Amino acid sequence: MPLHTVHRPTKFDEIIGNENVIASLQSVLSREKDKPHSFLFTGPSGCGKTTCARILKDELDCSNSDFYLYAASNTRGIDTIRDIIDNCQFAPMNGDVKLFIMEECHMWTPQAAESILVFLEQPPEHVFMVLCTTNPEKLKTTLKRRCHTSEMKPLLLPQILKLLESVLEKEGVSEFPDDVLVKIADVCNGSPGIALNLLDTVVDIPNDETAFQAIEDATMSEANIAQIAHCR
Repeated sequence: MPLHTVHRPTKFDEIIGNENVIASLQSVLSREKDKPHSFLFTGPSGCGKTTCARILKDELDCSNSDFYLYAASNTRGIDTIRDIIDNCQFAPMNGDVKLFIMEECHMWTPQAAESILVFLEQPPEHVFMVLCTTNPEKLKTTLKRRCHTSEMKPLLLPQILKLLESVLEKEGVSEFPDDVLVKIADVCNGSPGIALNLLDTVVDIPNDETAFQAIEDATMSEANIAQIAHCR
């Protein structure tokens, strides 16, 4: 499996960077009552939004059968929201809670966004909703106000290097060129996900020059994909 999948953090304590965000999440989740039921994670691609959302599953003791993940890029209409709301009327199959993660929620249709807005105002006690987006400016202010909002920021270069070195150690790679790691950290735009994808691309390349070229090629591909997505 890809390195970013194998080494995805499963606990808040394993996350590098965004310490204030993690501390805030741990604080609100420790409440005995008045715990938020709606969360909004914002920030650039690959900075840990979905990772934090998945960790909430374990923090809330949500079973696999009561965990739902939707990508708004292909489930963006009001019918999806209606199905979710209908599902929420039923008790969890195992345990006490249901958790719904909605990725790229800024892509919802206006009707879908309006429908979820009404639902978030007073969700059932057993339901927790997590919204993730790279474009929070496209969301209504009224929707944001209903959520506990966490802005995941890009990591600093030393933090990226710490992450890469940690993953290499876990992979049993004792020797790896420092200049290649610095190159990855320099071009990944502070994204742990992109950094690990780049490391996955070059980790088995013995020649430094070839590794540098592979990083350049992969970085150009990432930029082209981002530009295409931005133009849509």
